[in-house]
Amino acid sequence: MANAPGRPSKACYVCKKQKIRCSGERPSFAYQTVKSHILLSICAWGANFYRDDSGKATLKDQGLMTKWAKEAGALVFQDAEELNDDNLVTFCNLSLFWHSQGSWKISYLHKGNACQLLHINGTGPKNSSSLEAELRRRRFWACYLFHCFSCEKLFRFEAIADIENLPLPWSEEDFVVRTSSSAVATIANGVGSGSIFAELIRGLNLWSSVVSAIRSEGDLNSRLREIFRVENNISSWWANVPVAFKLDASTVSSIPRNSLPKIMLTNLAYHQSLCALHSSIVPLFCWSKGDKAYSSARQLSAQVAFDHAVAISSLISAILTTGYPLSSMPIFVAYAAYSSCAIQIPFLWCTEPSVKERAQSNIDANIKMTQGMSSYWKLASLLQLYVRCLHNVHKRNPPVISGEPKYMDISALVDFDVDASLAKSSILQFAGMLRSDENGYVKAGDETSDPTTTTAAAGGNVLSNPQLSDLTANTSNPSTIIPQTPIQLDSGSIEWPALDIFNSLIDADMAGLFSIDDNFDLAFIDADQTSWDFASIADDIVLAVTFSESPNSTTLNHIQLIKMPITVHHLQVSQSERIPWLCEELGIEYDLKQYKRSPLLAPADFKALHPMGAAPVITDGQTTLAESCACIEYISHKYANGSLFLTPDHPAYADFLYWWHYVDGTLQTALGRIMLIRSAKLSDDNPVVQFGKAKYRQALKLLDERVKSNEWLAGEEFTAADIMVVFPLTTMRYFSPYSLEEYPNVLKYLERIARREGFKKTMEKIDNSMELSMGASPPQSPFKL
Repeated sequence: MANAPGRPSKACYVCKKQKIRCSGERPSFAYQTVKSHILLSICAWGANFYRDDSGKATLKDQGLMTKWAKEAGALVFQDAEELNDDNLVTFCNLSLFWHSQGSWKISYLHKGNACQLLHINGTGPKNSSSLEAELRRRRFWACYLFHCFSCEKLFRFEAIADIENLPLPWSEEDFVVRTSSSAVATIANGVGSGSIFAELIRGLNLWSSVVSAIRSEGDLNSRLREIFRVENNISSWWANVPVAFKLDASTVSSIPRNSLPKIMLTNLAYHQSLCALHSSIVPLFCWSKGDKAYSSARQLSAQVAFDHAVAISSLISAILTTGYPLSSMPIFVAYAAYSSCAIQIPFLWCTEPSVKERAQSNIDANIKMTQGMSSYWKLASLLQLYVRCLHNVHKRNPPVISGEPKYMDISALVDFDVDASLAKSSILQFAGMLRSDENGYVKAGDETSDPTTTTAAAGGNVLSNPQLSDLTANTSNPSTIIPQTPIQLDSGSIEWPALDIFNSLIDADMAGLFSIDDNFDLAFIDADQTSWDFASIADDIVLAVTFSESPNSTTLNHIQLIKMPITVHHLQVSQSERIPWLCEELGIEYDLKQYKRSPLLAPADFKALHPMGAAPVITDGQTTLAESCACIEYISHKYANGSLFLTPDHPAYADFLYWWHYVDGTLQTALGRIMLIRSAKLSDDNPVVQFGKAKYRQALKLLDERVKSNEWLAGEEFTAADIMVVFPLTTMRYFSPYSLEEYPNVLKYLERIARREGFKKTMEKIDNSMELSMGASPPQSPFKL
C-alpha cells in the first residue's frame, strides 16, 4: 500500500496540525483547519471499501476500520457542545459507516444527532447566494435525504426549514467556480438547475411520499386516490428531469464513471417509487392478505409495478456488464434489486417461456448485484438471504401464471393467502424490516432470518415449514441461481467509493470543495497500520494534498494522511530508556533519535534540547518535554487514553499511586545520594555514608517485600510504575553499583520484566551493545565518575 500506484513522491505542501494548503495557492482553499473526527470518519468509511491487491479487506480485518470509527465518534461527542456545523459531516459519515456494518441503532444515533444539530443551528439565510450558505444548505439536504431513505417521518425537517421552498444544491459546474448565477431551484418551483443532486432530492422527497401512502391505514378507495395522486407527482417530476440524467440499458456505458452512482440512484428512485407504490395493493407482490376488492385497479397496478421491476433489472444488468466496481453503488441499489426480485420471482413459474426466461435472467442479475454489494453492506447480505426465503415459499406453492400481469387471471394476483408484515415492509420500504413501532431498531445480530414466517390465512397452509430448513439447498426447478451463501465478487480495482450520494453533499468542507475523481488515492494509509495509535491522531495529523489545475476547476488528485510520530531523544545508557519502552508497550509509533555520551555526560546537541540538559526529552510538534514522569504521563494520557495508569475507581489505585511516586521520591533519590557520596570518596564509617546505605537498603527491602506476593507493583496489572522502577534496578547500576543478592524477589521481578515483549523490543533498538544488568551483580562499567 505504501507503493500504491499514483502515490505522490513529494506533496506540494505539507503542513502540521491538520492544515490543508493547495499547490495552486488558491485563497479559498488555503490553510483550512480540518477537524480530526472528520478525517477519522472519512478514513473509517473509506476503509470499508478498500481491498488490497489480493482482494482482502486489510483495514477491516486488522480492526483499524472500526477503531477509526469509534475514535471519530468519541471525538465528535467531545465537540458536541461546540455546536459546530462540521460535526454534521462526521455524524453523517458515521451513520453511513455503522449502517454498512449492521449496527442499526448506532447508525440512527448519529443520524439523530445530525438532525438535532440542524434544529439548533438552522440552515442560514434562505436566499443567500454565497458559497458558505450553499455549504450549509448542502449539509441540511444530506441529513434530509438520510430520513427520506429510511422512510422517517419528516416533521422534524419542516420545523427546521421550508422544505418545498428551500433552494436546492447548485449544479456541479457552479459549485466548482464557487458561485451561481442560475435561477434558484426548489422542490416546489420545478426549475431545472442542471444539478443531479437537486433532482435526486426531488426524487427521494417523492419516495418519502410513496412510503407515507403505503403506510396509510385508510380504506382502499382513499388509498387508490392517494396512489394516483403520488404517481402523478412522480410522473411530472420525471418528465422534467434532464435527458442527460435518464438511464436505460443502452446509455449506461456512456455515463462518466464518477457520475454513474448518483445518476443510477436518481433513476432507481423513480422506478422503485412506482414499483413500491403499485405493488402495495397487489397481495402477490407485497405479501399481504388476499383481497379481491377493486380487482381491475389491482391488475393495472400489478402491470405498472412489473414494468418498473423489469426496468430496475435492466439497469442493474447493464451496470454489471460494464464491470463498474460495485463498491461504489449506493445501498439503495441492493434494496431496489431485492424488491425487483420479490415482484419477478412468481414469474419463474410462468407458462409463457419468454416471460419466464426474462424473469430468470433479471433475478440472476439482481442477485449478482446484491451478492457483490454484500461484502460492503450488511443490509445487502440480509436482503440476499430474504430473496431465498421468498423464493422457497413460492416454490412450495407455485402460483398459476400465464403471462405478464395484464394477461393473468386476476385470482393469482389477489388470492395470495399470506400476510407477512416483515416481508411486506422489506419489499415496500428501504430497511423497513429493521424497525418496529414497539421495539425501535433491531439490535445488530437480532435481525430476523426469515421475513416470511407468519400464520397463513384461514384455510391456507402456505407456510407449513416456517423455519425454511432447506435454506442451504439450491433450487432445481426452476434453474434460477438463488444464493445459498454470500459470494464475494471481484469488485474491480482499488478505488475511492462514491460514498452514496454524499460525494459532494455531506462532506461539504472536504469532498464538496474538491471534486473527487477516479484518481483519488488511498495512499494515506501507511504500510504498517498496526503501529498507529488513534488516540493520538486528534492532534498530530499531517494532511498532504495535491491538486491539478484546469481553467475552470481544481481537482483533488491525492490526499495523504500521515501520522506524525513523537520523537524520543534517547541518551544512551540513561533513564530515557523508559520512554521508548513505554511506546513499545502501548504500541505507539515514535521516532528514536539516539545520542552517545561524550564521554560521560550528554553531548552538546542533546543538552540544547531542553534548558536542564537532562534525559529524557521528547518532542511532539511544537512541544518539547523533559522529566521521566512528565513524558510518561503526557504520552499515556494524550495518545493512549491513560493506558498503564489506574483510575481512582480502581481497587488498586492507592497502591499504584504510591509506587508510581516511590521511584523518584524514594528509591532513585536514595541511589543518587549514595552515588554522590561515593564520588566524594568518603570512608565507610562516615555517618553520611552509613546514612546513605541505610536509606537505599531500606528502599530496596520495601520493594522486595512488595513484589514477593505481587506480580507487578500495583498488583495484578502492569503499570507505568513498573516502567519507572526498572532503570534504578538495572542500568543505573552502571553509575551506582550495588548488589541485589539480598533481594531475591526483586531478581524474580526483573525476570518477569525481561520476558515482556515491549521491553525486549526496546533493548534491541537502544543500547544493543550494552550488557543488561538484570542479575544480582552490578555490570562492569566503562564510566568513571
